[in-house]
Amino acid sequence: MTLHLTVTNSGTTAATDVTPVVHFGVGLEPLGIRGRLGSFTADGSVMFERLAELPQGESVEVEIVAVCTIAGTIPYQGVAWC
Repeated sequence: MTLHLTVTNSGTTAATDVTPVVHFGVGLEPLGIRGRLGSFTADGSVMFERLAELPQGESVEVEIVAVCTIAGTIPYQGVAWC
């Protein structure tokens, strides 16, 4: 499956030092990333390359290719560290 994460700056000024991160629950394993450079962390999360600046009203989309390793509903959470 392919998961899409869109980070949008809905603020009134440019955001600086923005790092998109996706955390996966047990049973969902990330296999690859697209859209930006990034890396897999020891806890199974995906951390994308830091954006030096995200202008007001702009968005960046990244993709993660993942596979389910168990049946059922598996949580995941996309966040942006600023």
